[in-house]
Amino acid sequence: MTMTRRHEKYRRLIARCKETGAVPCAVAHPCDESSLRGAVVAGEMGLLRPVLVGPVARITELAAQCGLDISSLERVDAAHSVESAETAVRLAREGKVELLMKGSFGSLNLTVSRKARKRGRASSSTVRRRSSSTPSAAGAVRRRR
Repeated sequence: MTMTRRHEKYRRLIARCKETGAVPCAVAHPCDESSLRGAVVAGEMGLLRPVLVGPVARITELAAQCGLDISSLERVDAAHSVESAETAVRLAREGKVELLMKGSFGSLNLTVSRKARKRGRASSSTVRRRSSSTPSAAGAVRRRR
């Protein structure tokens, strides 16, 4: 099977997505090259209208280092990854974006932020505690509950 044939289904999928037009998407904490580049390229392809949510100075510096032009993209300042996730979820709930894209942080930040805001229960400190990836820290969180 040739490489061209293997990727044909993705080309068809991208073509169908382009037909719908660029969808507004909050990109939460795009502070590494792959997440920032992915958002920029998806925007250039007409798939997304990225809204970069995170520490604006850090994102701008990273874009310059990577040779990415983000001058036309909307940016929403957030101090750290948890605030970026919370802000991205808020933008979605307010109808300002239709999609959420995870940047350079653990998946639990976005998941817990979305659930916490929906239920109105968890604070930012709860989100940070739950997002720990070490087994000992995860055990400590369970014991504290």
